[in-house]
Amino acid sequence: ITGTTYDGRGYCGEICGDGIHYLSVPCDDGNNVDGDGCSADCFVEPHHRCLPGTEHFPSWCVEAEIFELSIRTQIYARALD
Repeated sequence: ITGTTYDGRGYCGEICGDGIHYLSVPCDDGNNVDGDGCSADCFVEPHHRCLPGTEHFPSWCVEAEIFELSIRTQIYARALD
């Protein structure tokens, strides 16, 4: 399966940093860099929120304050419609 690795003992695990997100890690933004919201070991970093990716799109992470503001703005805009 694309985006997984086989350990030879019957276990398939997700490859962290390839941008293919299944359910075994909290995020996968397609790199192994700390400080961008999704850490090098595919965990959501402090003060960040991530939208989960799929097998076709990597996770998208932003600072929590920006994420919360975006959600509130969308809710407010819909209320005005």
